[in-house]
Amino acid sequence: MLRRETTDDQDFQEHIENLRHKIDEVDMELFNLLARRMRIAQDIGRYKLRNNISILQSVRWNEILEKGFEQGDKRGLSQTFVEKFLSAVHQESIAKQQELMGAQVAPFTCDKAL
Repeated sequence: MLRRETTDDQDFQEHIENLRHKIDEVDMELFNLLARRMRIAQDIGRYKLRNNISILQSVRWNEILEKGFEQGDKRGLSQTFVEKFLSAVHQESIAKQQELMGAQVAPFTCDKAL
């Protein structure tokens, strides 16, 4: 069965716009939280730099991933999604720390840290 892309039904239009507005609000909250997380990652980078510690901490990555799988499962999120999301966030955190340290490290992938 072929589905229509849209409808002229006014009730549908109003309801879908309301739901989309809610998604936009949640997306803004996510961006605010991600920016906050990146600021903390930069603080961590400064601290590592002062103490001559490497950027990539595979034990910590494994902890983040395990907690993410557990929390994602409780919220109905697939492990595939959680891994992709956390990997992207972790890669950006590494990039922020690299900027601070002026360091070059190999690109991060999940399987390298596990």
